[in-house]
Amino acid sequence: MKKLLSFLFCIFLMVSCQSQTDLEALKFGTDISTLLNKLEDQHKDTDYNIPRYGYSTQQLDHFMIGNIALNTYSFDNYYNTLDNELYLAVDSYKNNQYVGFSALIQDTEKEQELTDYFLSQMGVPIKKYINEKKEKGYLDAQYLWDDPKNDRLVYIDRHHTRNKKGNTEEEIRFVETIFLIVERGLIFVPNKGTNPETKKNT
Repeated sequence: MKKLLSFLFCIFLMVSCQSQTDLEALKFGTDISTLLNKLEDQHKDTDYNIPRYGYSTQQLDHFMIGNIALNTYSFDNYYNTLDNELYLAVDSYKNNQYVGFSALIQDTEKEQELTDYFLSQMGVPIKKYINEKKEKGYLDAQYLWDDPKNDRLVYIDRHHTRNKKGNTEEEIRFVETIFLIVERGLIFVPNKGTNPETKKNT
């Protein structure tokens, strides 16, 4: 009986993974209209990280990055509601040809899992900046990789803070990290505060 349950569980995991779109495997220039139709909450939007047309969704459970399943996440942290969010960038609303994505991850465990994945897979970044104060729970870090083999740029912008909950002594950890992959050669202009070029290299 235990073997049967284990087998069924494995089948369930395989089906779940097959039903998710791997953002790393999604080819640039692909028409993603069919994919967008599966997302009930998707809507036209803008994202300052990618200067292109695009669509936003909070239904991240439809996606994965490599072997990591993304998740729909919402958490009320007293001050506001934190949500994981995905922005799918396209060349135009007419053609819907995929040019990259920006994923805002605020789930602490998933954020760490994705960071570890990229750091292990991508090797030494061409630009890196880290400002960390562990005793205060503060982290500001950016990583940029040029990946000509896969015709892409990969960028991570990590922010961790820790604040007290209202007037109490209870502390809340805030995580706001962006994972971004765009087609190589796409015009990409980070803002001054998140551009590794304007910060000291480490």
